[in-house]
Amino acid sequence: MKKVGITTINYVSNLGFYSNGVNKQYQDKIIEAGGIPILIPLHENNDYDQLEKFAEFYSNDLDMLLLVGGTDITPTLYNALIDKECGDFDIDRDTWEMLLIQKFMSKSKPIMGICRGFQLINVALGGTLIQHMDNYNYSKHWHNINRTHQKAHDVSILGNTLLKTLGEKVNVNSFHHQCIEHLAAPLKENSEIGISSDDVIEIIFNESLRILGVQWHPEMLHRSSETDSIFQLFMSLATNNNVLNNQLGNKRIS
Repeated sequence: MKKVGITTINYVSNLGFYSNGVNKQYQDKIIEAGGIPILIPLHENNDYDQLEKFAEFYSNDLDMLLLVGGTDITPTLYNALIDKECGDFDIDRDTWEMLLIQKFMSKSKPIMGICRGFQLINVALGGTLIQHMDNYNYSKHWHNINRTHQKAHDVSILGNTLLKTLGEKVNVNSFHHQCIEHLAAPLKENSEIGISSDDVIEIIFNESLRILGVQWHPEMLHRSSETDSIFQLFMSLATNNNVLNNQLGNKRIS
């Protein structure tokens, strides 16, 4: 069984304790797909060298990485000014998770990103984001985070593996207000994608890079063949023996 590192968030609990964790659905889906979930604490540390050592340890010890959803991504990381509609962002979390992406990719270990996690992979590889979709007339998207199980729109699937996994169309939930603007150059090569009717990239699968990015939240939908198959597809990347030429270099976030 493969050990899957799952990123986490820091938060204040109902009892007032400064805590760390993640929605249980992520762990459940990894277990259902045959993996062993291992939570990776969010390290808030100004010592970049120490953070790098921690990231190196996790990337050596774990087989796969799952980047979960959450806050927006710091706009300066993709050379953008902060839009007034941009939500909260956390540079400590961005720094830590981009380090994890670098380390896991350098070892050709599979990475899956969900919602924010998908967007962060794109940014880490040089892509950009739209900070607030309503400013760009993405009328088919719905962002009510109180109805996480409700499906909102279809995604049209392109590419052999994704077609076999999900079929020609899949109906998904939707409560993200940001999306991919320019896809990172490494993701443009040999990727399969799924798009919404208003041309938002909703899923990307790149077998050679061992990357799966999903813009919606499959872990929150009621269990179905489609949601199960997404996590099974992620787990299948662990048996891919392609060797990755690291695309990232040693990018430091200042």
